[in-house]
Amino acid sequence: MSLIAFPLQPSRIRPPPPPADESCDNRIRLSVFALAHRIESDSAAIDHWYDAVPIVELGGGTARELVDEGQGTRVLGFLSEIMHGRRG
Repeated sequence: MSLIAFPLQPSRIRPPPPPADESCDNRIRLSVFALAHRIESDSAAIDHWYDAVPIVELGGGTARELVDEGQGTRVLGFLSEIMHGRRG
Protein backbone atom coordinates (compact mmCIF):
# COMPACT_ATOMS: atom_id res chain seq x y z
CA MET A 1 0.00 0.00 0.00
CA SER A 2 1.22 3.48 -0.82
CA LEU A 3 0.46 6.96 0.44
CA ILE A 4 -0.49 7.76 -3.14
CA ALA A 5 -3.63 5.71 -2.53
CA PHE A 6 -4.61 8.22 0.15
CA PRO A 7 -4.33 11.69 -1.39
CA LEU A 8 -3.64 14.33 1.21
CA GLN A 9 -5.75 17.41 1.38
CA PRO A 10 -3.35 20.29 2.10
CA SER A 11 -6.06 22.50 3.55
CA ARG A 12 -6.68 19.95 6.28
CA ILE A 13 -3.04 19.32 7.21
CA ARG A 14 -1.51 21.90 9.47
CA PRO A 15 1.60 21.54 11.59
CA PRO A 16 1.02 22.03 15.28
CA PRO A 17 1.71 25.58 16.46
CA PRO A 18 5.07 26.09 18.11
CA PRO A 19 5.10 26.45 21.88
CA ALA A 20 4.45 30.05 22.95
CA ASP A 21 8.03 30.69 24.04
CA GLU A 22 9.44 29.28 20.79
CA SER A 23 7.13 31.51 18.78
CA CYS A 24 8.31 34.54 20.77
CA ASP A 25 11.95 33.52 20.26
CA ASN A 26 11.36 33.25 16.52
CA ARG A 27 9.79 36.71 16.40
CA ILE A 28 12.71 38.19 18.31
CA ARG A 29 15.20 36.34 16.12
CA LEU A 30 13.51 37.71 13.00
CA SER A 31 13.48 41.19 14.53
CA VAL A 32 17.20 40.94 15.29
CA PHE A 33 17.93 40.03 11.67
CA ALA A 34 15.62 42.75 10.34
CA LEU A 35 17.29 45.40 12.49
CA ALA A 36 20.76 44.09 11.64
CA HIS A 37 19.89 44.42 7.93
CA ARG A 38 19.12 48.10 8.49
CA ILE A 39 22.70 48.50 9.74
CA GLU A 40 24.56 46.07 7.46
CA SER A 41 23.40 45.05 3.98
CA ASP A 42 25.71 42.02 3.62
CA SER A 43 23.71 38.97 4.67
CA ALA A 44 26.84 36.82 5.04
CA ALA A 45 28.34 39.38 7.41
CA ILE A 46 25.14 39.43 9.45
CA ASP A 47 25.05 35.63 9.63
CA HIS A 48 28.69 35.58 10.77
CA TRP A 49 28.03 38.29 13.37
CA TYR A 50 24.92 36.52 14.68
CA ASP A 51 26.67 33.16 15.09
CA ALA A 52 30.28 33.99 15.90
CA VAL A 53 30.97 37.52 17.13
CA PRO A 54 30.83 38.01 20.90
CA ILE A 55 29.00 41.15 22.01
CA VAL A 56 31.32 42.38 24.75
CA GLU A 57 28.85 45.02 25.96
CA LEU A 58 26.27 42.29 26.63
CA GLY A 59 28.56 39.95 28.55
CA GLY A 60 30.48 38.34 25.68
CA GLY A 61 27.82 36.05 24.25
CA THR A 62 27.00 35.97 20.56
CA ALA A 63 23.65 37.28 19.38
CA ARG A 64 22.54 33.67 18.83
CA GLU A 65 23.49 32.67 22.36
CA LEU A 66 21.74 35.68 23.85
CA VAL A 67 18.55 35.12 21.84
CA ASP A 68 18.59 31.41 22.72
CA GLU A 69 18.93 32.34 26.39
CA GLY A 70 15.88 34.59 26.21
CA GLN A 71 17.88 37.82 26.09
CA GLY A 72 16.93 38.82 22.56
CA THR A 73 15.47 42.14 23.68
CA ARG A 74 18.94 43.11 24.91
CA VAL A 75 20.34 42.35 21.45
CA LEU A 76 17.58 44.45 19.88
CA GLY A 77 18.43 47.31 22.25
CA PHE A 78 22.10 46.99 21.37
CA LEU A 79 21.35 47.13 17.63
CA SER A 80 19.00 50.05 18.13
CA GLU A 81 21.75 51.97 19.90
CA ILE A 82 24.12 51.33 16.98
CA MET A 83 21.49 52.31 14.45
CA HIS A 84 20.92 55.63 16.22
CA GLY A 85 24.64 56.39 16.43
CA ARG A 86 24.98 55.89 20.18
CA ARG A 87 27.56 53.08 19.82
CA GLY A 88 30.63 52.59 17.65
